[in-house]
Amino acid sequence: MILGFCMITACATTSETSVHDQPPVSWIGQFGGEDSHCLDFSITYLNEGERPKSSEKNPYDVFLSDAMFSRLPDGQLPDTVSLITDSETGRLSVTLIGKTSRRLQYEVICQSGWYMLEQASSGQYLGDGVVEKKSNQISYFRIGDQDELIVRVVVDAEFNSMYIFNSSIEAEEWYRFQPIPD
Repeated sequence: MILGFCMITACATTSETSVHDQPPVSWIGQFGGEDSHCLDFSITYLNEGERPKSSEKNPYDVFLSDAMFSRLPDGQLPDTVSLITDSETGRLSVTLIGKTSRRLQYEVICQSGWYMLEQASSGQYLGDGVVEKKSNQISYFRIGDQDELIVRVVVDAEFNSMYIFNSSIEAEEWYRFQPIPD
């Protein structure tokens, strides 16, 4: 689903893949301490973000919609993603905005100051002969001092392809997204 391209690549090259990014201290150093309260926010972000410069992947080829949610109904990438959190009800409201728009609702949990969004799926066709057996994704996110969105995505997935059966991938990636300028 979210890391479908990574899975397709993994199927063509190996039966087990593990990818783990290290978060830059400049991104998460601001969250030091024992902060256990999640801050509510209502902010619109540019859909295009960045990975840590230490990542082996292109640091600027990442989209918030693909990393955590989905695309617009016509398969197009949205230009912006509006997020509204409510820690009391455990709700995350998402609006993908582009030529069309799409509204989504999720349940989130507060864990050590980070919102946690869990998603699981199975049986999806990912393209190029790859079928997902199961996929579990946990996204942790919170806003920084400058309203930037810091996201950690952890994926554990198994899939089959016409080339390799019972392949798997474990990945942990970090992303940063900037708010729309005022």
